[in-house]
Amino acid sequence: MLVLLVMVPLLAWNLAVSRTVNQWRKYRAEQVQIRLLERMDNIPKTSATLYGDLLHSGDLLKAISPEIEANGLSVDLYVPYLTETQGAATLRSAEIVLRGRFIPLLKTIHALEHNVPQVSLRSVEFASTNNLREKEVQLRATLIVQQITHREP
Repeated sequence: MLVLLVMVPLLAWNLAVSRTVNQWRKYRAEQVQIRLLERMDNIPKTSATLYGDLLHSGDLLKAISPEIEANGLSVDLYVPYLTETQGAATLRSAEIVLRGRFIPLLKTIHALEHNVPQVSLRSVEFASTNNLREKEVQLRATLIVQQITHREP
């Protein structure tokens, strides 16, 4: 009888309550971790509309040129264009074609995403091309980035 009094609550705990309590503990730990990361984060939590226009002026290339040069890439094409305007808000896009090796391309794309919060990477397309002169295959990455700007009335 004493065994039943001890075993039934333990069995109920293991089958029903323990998973819920463990999930709650994980949830609380993740909340604490998120708060710590938000405090440590150096990127301002403001809207991209508060930044100047990087795409039309070409300042985006200036911002990522250290990464491009460090990774041995070349820029084959940069085409900024106006996508949409509504009131004081303007959506600009740019097409950037980078050429180089795969890992350096990925490093540069990563740097663009993390070091330039003003723009949003919308599309990445990889294509290989044969260079007949140098008898090698080169990789090209076509990036589409967008930025929302706000002009003062």
